[in-house]
Amino acid sequence: MDQLRDLSEQDLGYNWELGADYAMSLDSDAQLKWQWIQNRSSRDFERAINDQFILAGGPDFNSLEQKQTHNGETIAKVSLFVSHNDAFSSRSGLELVHNFIDQQLLLVEDSSVAEDSDQRIVEERAVMFWFGQWQLLPELQLDIGSSAEYSNVRQSGDLRQQREFFYPKPQLELNWRLSSAETWLLGINREVNQLNLADFTNSVDSDSDELRPSNPDLEQEKSWQIRIQYERILANNGGNLKAKYYYHDIEDVVDQMPVSPTESVLGNIGDGERHGIAVELDTSLAENTRGTLKLDLIDTSVTDPFNGDTRQISGVRHNVWTAEIKQEYPDLSVPLSIGLKYAYKSRYQNRRIDEINTVSESDGYLDTYVEWQLPSKMNVRLDVKNLLDNTVETDRVNFTESITAGGVESNEYFEKRLGLFAELNVSAQF
Repeated sequence: MDQLRDLSEQDLGYNWELGADYAMSLDSDAQLKWQWIQNRSSRDFERAINDQFILAGGPDFNSLEQKQTHNGETIAKVSLFVSHNDAFSSRSGLELVHNFIDQQLLLVEDSSVAEDSDQRIVEERAVMFWFGQWQLLPELQLDIGSSAEYSNVRQSGDLRQQREFFYPKPQLELNWRLSSAETWLLGINREVNQLNLADFTNSVDSDSDELRPSNPDLEQEKSWQIRIQYERILANNGGNLKAKYYYHDIEDVVDQMPVSPTESVLGNIGDGERHGIAVELDTSLAENTRGTLKLDLIDTSVTDPFNGDTRQISGVRHNVWTAEIKQEYPDLSVPLSIGLKYAYKSRYQNRRIDEINTVSESDGYLDTYVEWQLPSKMNVRLDVKNLLDNTVETDRVNFTESITAGGVESNEYFEKRLGLFAELNVSAQF
């Protein structure tokens, strides 16, 4: 069945962020620091689709999606730094966070309203923390402590619900300095991923134009994380090399889960694992010229909730590498930097109860930027992105009822050209 799609989109919006911090000395051994950050963003999105089925000769399919989204975050944090003696110091404090998202979604298909929802999700979070640093030996340092996180999530609009969470997050890190140029690090900590409030809102699949309902009972992904890292400072101010191995024992993996024999939603599907190797090289290529190379190799595993098989976690790219060259001109009347960055990301896979999607890019991402350092600690940066006109390609296998039942209904291929685009960022410190 040949299908001709006519698609038009309009996507308008804005985002901004403000921050401030203030530090004051209580005495020669103690400092109090206040931090405040606030950001807001708004998006007004509209997409109209007309599908013509050429060979089948059926009627056209028309749909209209309109979505307005407003979200923001406010963070207030106070930290106390105390040097108790030459071998022991501590850091403690409190962080308060307020997040929200408001979304109105309208989906009309062939003149019939398929979705008309109004959702608001608010998260209020408080984190208390204390960490101590001991210099056990001249070459051996121990960092140990914990934070405790409480959060309250309220949903209103078409669905009303309130939930509370509490998680302790202990952390231990041991640094062993072999020499002035070489350091080993061993760390273990409990990590709790922050909620993405957009996961609690309904959405529309950009390829199939199908409604994707949210799951109000979604919880954060938790993990115990272990890492071993080696760092070496290169001779003659040549830069540094970092190599790290990490392992994550994950609870409540966030992925698609079945809610009926033919429907799935984003939820928590049980335990999983993630481990990998990360290498980063930052080196001087010439005077005022630096090069950076980063490589990440990742492997994951989780039990598929649809058929019980062990598979990779959805959405994870198994290798990513980036290379960047940056030339600085510090002696100009307005100092500036020029950079070129290339990133390659391997394909990844995600699935629902009745489909498997394999997503890849035709080329890597090549970006360039210019950054000016203006007086009064102001920076202006212009990025020009996707110089190679990268294309995102999706191969989709649709099953008649479900992956478990088998029976391939159709194979689809989607191609999305991202085009060339620019970003302008202005930042300042007062």
